Amino acid sequence: MVDLDQQALASRGLSPSDVASAISQQNVILPPSETSRSHQRLSLAVNNSPDAIATIGEFPVKDVAGKSCSCRDIAHVTMDSNTRPIR
Repeated sequence: MVDLDQQALASRGLSPSDVASAISQQNVILPPSETSRSHQRLSLAVNNSPDAIATIGEFPVKDVAGKSCSCRDIAHVTMDSNTRPIR
């Protein structure tokens, strides 16, 4: 769960949609595809989904006044009882 700190958002001129956009850009899962090389066929799958809750806190949201603002700077990222572990 990402619990936004409204004061921290406001002080940096950010909105909840800025945070949602940053998280969705970092959490990329692409469907598998195949490629051929010489006489080999390779199956490729890209999964850039975070493997730990702490990783989400490190996601960059936006540069504010020349400094990078991460999720942990403007939110509390935790796993609540209704959240399944990320694999």
